[in-house]
Amino acid sequence: MKRIILIMCCFLSVFAWADDGRTTISLNGEWDFDQTELAFPPRKYTRKIPVPGLVHLARPKISQYEKFFKKPDGVELVEQFNFLERDYTPMYNWYKRKVFIDEKFKDEQLFLTIKKSQYVTRVFVNGHEVGASMECYTPMDFNITSAVKYGSDNEILIQVGDRAWLPSEAAGGTDKEKVHYLPGIWDDVFITATGKMRVDKVLFLPSLAKGLVTVKTLVRSLYPPQMLYGDKMKDSCKIEFCVKEKTTGRIVGKKMIEGEAKRDNRTYFETSISLDNPKAWTPDSPFLYEGEVSVYDQDELVDRYSVNFGMRDFSRKGKFFTLNGDKFYLRGSNITLQRFFEDPDCQALAWDREWVKKLMVDLPKSIDWNAMRICVGIVPDFWYDLCDEYGIVLQNEWLYWQNHGWDEQVRKEYTNWVWSDGNHPSIVIWDAINENWDSYIGNTLIPELKELDPTRIWDAGYMTSDQMGTNDEMDEPHPYRALTLMHSSELNDYFKNNPYNLGALHENWVGFSSILDAGVPQLVNEYGWIWLWRDGRPSKLTLNNYNYYLGENATPEQCRELQAYWLELETEWLRSERSVGGILAFVI
Repeated sequence: MKRIILIMCCFLSVFAWADDGRTTISLNGEWDFDQTELAFPPRKYTRKIPVPGLVHLARPKISQYEKFFKKPDGVELVEQFNFLERDYTPMYNWYKRKVFIDEKFKDEQLFLTIKKSQYVTRVFVNGHEVGASMECYTPMDFNITSAVKYGSDNEILIQVGDRAWLPSEAAGGTDKEKVHYLPGIWDDVFITATGKMRVDKVLFLPSLAKGLVTVKTLVRSLYPPQMLYGDKMKDSCKIEFCVKEKTTGRIVGKKMIEGEAKRDNRTYFETSISLDNPKAWTPDSPFLYEGEVSVYDQDELVDRYSVNFGMRDFSRKGKFFTLNGDKFYLRGSNITLQRFFEDPDCQALAWDREWVKKLMVDLPKSIDWNAMRICVGIVPDFWYDLCDEYGIVLQNEWLYWQNHGWDEQVRKEYTNWVWSDGNHPSIVIWDAINENWDSYIGNTLIPELKELDPTRIWDAGYMTSDQMGTNDEMDEPHPYRALTLMHSSELNDYFKNNPYNLGALHENWVGFSSILDAGVPQLVNEYGWIWLWRDGRPSKLTLNNYNYYLGENATPEQCRELQAYWLELETEWLRSERSVGGILAFVI
């Protein structure tokens, strides 16, 4: 039975909820906030900020707000930006709040989790540094047990750095079309209390065809390590797995296993559970299950953790994707949230559930779309929850466009990514790289991660079968037929020699033959090169397009009409080639 606990501390409300074995205390809400130029906390906090959110949501506004959100008076043709050529002063960002920790948690283990925070995060509890992380897009867990004062208020201080300070090792690419990278804590923050063994990570991996789910879990032991000869190295434990229908609570599968957990370490366990008459997850019928993992230490329940998942088989057959054994065409668009963060009108919309549902579910389904590509950077966790619940399939892409990161750190972050997001049935494609090549990722890491999660397809950017051996599962061609418009100064002369035949674009594009000749699915998830700003002005990349066809003084209405006509023609051109496995316009 779940119990709700309300803890009042320093005029702030902290909500906690508990299943027997684990209590979770949410720290979302308003925090004290300020910035410093040096790595020392401010003497006084003069601002408030919501968590989750980025630093542009601080009130009063941060001192350099206008530099981050300065709107240009006119459009200037610019292809790319170097984020190190800054027009602002990098600052340390400090989040502070107090939380009361009840005496009843004194014998339990407490962890502070930050689901996503960018860039470079350090955590202090009551003046003690409890950990640091360079990960920006995956959860960070900090053991705060030794720093907590029970029956008292506890000060939590979180320092977040600037993108310019992200270490070379970090698996964080750059987006050459972005100007500014806003820092901040941009997903949920909470404290969990458990016994000395806890579920660290878990994956419920479905096989609808076989009627079973494979469960992989890491159990974290908080018992002290062996210090003296003869001290214990491991402890016996039992792990119970239970699968329920999400809506009815009906149990459809259950299993108990026994094992030993290595002290002060993580131990891997795996088992399979047959389900009673499993129901498929599809975009039209997004049926969800709840997977529950309970850990017993000496027959005492010490942790219980649950996730949602769906029974669906996503694969490929020849040049086509399949969902639950049937041919499945992907239709939709792209979401580039990290770019939206630069928009002054973004504000807190990225954390508004109703706004996100309209963007990711309602509008796409209203025009018969079934898929979206999360592009050059992932999204807060609840975005995936909405797609799970309402039935949108996702190509989920890491922010790896320009090269950044050392192999071992990339391995650590990508592995954490699969563990943390791998229960979402909506995610059917892991997208490791955008428009780039990396032999380590393509030939070493992806095969390794396929062992961890064999239920999804991997994309490796522009790497193809001749560069990846047998590991190439799909390609993502980007037929930007108008790209030359950006680089051509004498457009009239150019088009005399290179006519732009909108009725048969494949005739003068050598890349189309690669789509026809490929042996794996071709997911066209970028095309057009006809973008507009929201106010109807050409983007920095497409100024030449509009100037050539409409003249330099075209109205927003004329620009929008040309864009609609252009995309209609190119979309139908792509749709006419029925061997294309999916078409996702870039971007809405």
